[in-house]
Amino acid sequence: MGVVYDPIRNEVFSAIVNGGAFLNDRPLHTPDTGLMLRQCIANVDYKRLVAHLAERLVRYPPYRSQRNLGSSVLEWCWLAAGRVQLYLHGGQRMWDYAAGSLILREAGGVFTTLEGLPFDCRKITKRSVVAAVNSELHHAWLQWIWQNDERRKNSNVTL
Repeated sequence: MGVVYDPIRNEVFSAIVNGGAFLNDRPLHTPDTGLMLRQCIANVDYKRLVAHLAERLVRYPPYRSQRNLGSSVLEWCWLAAGRVQLYLHGGQRMWDYAAGSLILREAGGVFTTLEGLPFDCRKITKRSVVAAVNSELHHAWLQWIWQNDERRKNSNVTL
């Protein structure tokens, strides 16, 4: 079970494994937007990304606009509610992602690590996250990140 309370908006986001996600007792489902990457709103935490990738995102953002809420767990919830469509964070701890990742997963969102690996929420180690409201946007978002990450330019890793 995961529960997140936003006292400013008086909103309660919640989820139960295989039981769905909810916003103030209303079922929560990520929208199947049909949006392209450049039409999306993103939550991006620049300070935990490698410098060249953060700079590239600032100079040439692949999305329309960006929001920062100051709370990682609320950013996961906003993604689950479809208020934003993309999310990128270079390193979170379990207390940052435990409830929010369950809420997003139960709402239908997709997320992996920056390396494209499954995001194992049971591990307490710090980890990166790339997330989107659906698999098509997640693929496009991860592909853009990989194409703009200098560490991958000489690698054979592809999506």
